[in-house]
Amino acid sequence: GQDVFNCEATVRPPCFDSLEYTDEDGFMHVLDSFLLNKAVNSVAIKVASPSMLRVSATSRFKVSLSLLDPSGNDASAQISADDQSLYATLLTTGTYTLNIRTSMLQGGCPTVLLEAALETVSMIQAHPPNCQRELLPSFPNPNLPIVMGTDDLIPVTYYASPRSGSINSGLLASYTFTATRTATIDVSVSSNFLRSDLRIVLVNSGGLAFSGTHDYNNNLLQMELTPDTYNLRIVRPPVGVGAVYLPTCTPFNFLLNVS
Repeated sequence: GQDVFNCEATVRPPCFDSLEYTDEDGFMHVLDSFLLNKAVNSVAIKVASPSMLRVSATSRFKVSLSLLDPSGNDASAQISADDQSLYATLLTTGTYTLNIRTSMLQGGCPTVLLEAALETVSMIQAHPPNCQRELLPSFPNPNLPIVMGTDDLIPVTYYASPRSGSINSGLLASYTFTATRTATIDVSVSSNFLRSDLRIVLVNSGGLAFSGTHDYNNNLLQMELTPDTYNLRIVRPPVGVGAVYLPTCTPFNFLLNVS
């Protein structure tokens, strides 16, 4: 089996403050596979003014995320989180510590695909999305082949508001289709990771769910389909206490090919 010495992964940096981890606006935005070589893997995140932080971790090993504030205290009261994603409102300046925990260090290649972004509250509030009326992808038909999301090969920009009017309601759109034969689905949703983090979820008739993979403001899913009826969902994870700082409208692109 593969060991930690030949894993195709980056050694975890001590801090996400180098230029390679910043976006074109100078804010932290990370996407990389990191080696989990300890039970608790820590990364420092420096916060110079009140900010929002989003982190998503994908691994074939069981991982969990937690955050310590500059005083070393658990910052869980400030976050909305499940085992592999975290959204935090960081109003206290200083150096926070992101902890990535895993209990699976024996054998295999203990890595995690991590996407993380940090942006100041002032920037988020000063640059709201230019949202028009709600425009969701319209499903052309429930039969194969299905192609949607482009207009003469140019991605269409859609606009969504959570169904309940709350930023925490989750489901933005849902489509049902039937594969009468073996097929391939290639689907992606693109949105601002920190502000929206839209995701793809595909559920078969037996209730088994397949989730997309993060790819720097994108969420991608490509897989073979057996004959069955499927429900394809575009979802937005809840952000809890940080919702007050975020726009409720989400601009996004959506590309789907089932053939």
